[in-house]
Amino acid sequence: MNLTHREDTERVLKTLKQETIKQSQELLDHQIRMAQDMVKFLGENTAQAERLVKQLTAAALDA
Repeated sequence: MNLTHREDTERVLKTLKQETIKQSQELLDHQIRMAQDMVKFLGENTAQAERLVKQLTAAALDA
């Protein structure tokens, strides 16, 4: 009986370890996607700001 209990405990521990690894990988994947999205939005925002500065500069020089 003691051996059976130990085997059950080891099985549960193995399952918990596997689930922890899986959840850690999912979290990392999510963080990578979030970082990629943030970089994309920052790039788009910078491009818009650059266009605006160029338009304002051109308008100021023409005035």
